Amino acid sequence: MFIWAFAAEAGIIVRQARELGLTIPIYGGAGIATPLFTKAVGSLGKGIVAAYVMPDLPESSNVPAIVHYRDALKKKYAGALPPGRPNEYDLSGYAALKIFATALAKAGDSPTRESLIAALETLKDFDSGVTFPVTYTSTKHEGTDQTALLKVGDSGVWEMLGEGK
Repeated sequence: MFIWAFAAEAGIIVRQARELGLTIPIYGGAGIATPLFTKAVGSLGKGIVAAYVMPDLPESSNVPAIVHYRDALKKKYAGALPPGRPNEYDLSGYAALKIFATALAKAGDSPTRESLIAALETLKDFDSGVTFPVTYTSTKHEGTDQTALLKVGDSGVWEMLGEGK
């Protein structure tokens, strides 16, 4: 079964499917690949596989840029992070800002839409430190086509399938 939903809704679907006795493999899109999903499904999530748009898990990574970001987030929310944080959405926004700032600096003193696009199109294998490297061209605006896979392990949390960054 493939679930294309966000974490909360996917948690309900998985719980109900398992309660109904469905034991078939379950796969999910990147929207379920957050700590909120595993918290919602508990042991019923074991074995579920999901696409993941990051090369590493933000809540447990040892990658220096991710550790720096996680520490900054903990400092901002002293005492306790908001539920499910940090997550891939946090890191995506952080990476997008780093990409945008780099392109903006290359776009000149009076940037225009055209100069910003041209500057973005000079980024080749740009490493934000937290995402897969991005490359933009006049015909490729996605930045990357890389993805990773996660699986809910025996401990009930997401684990990388294969190696992360």
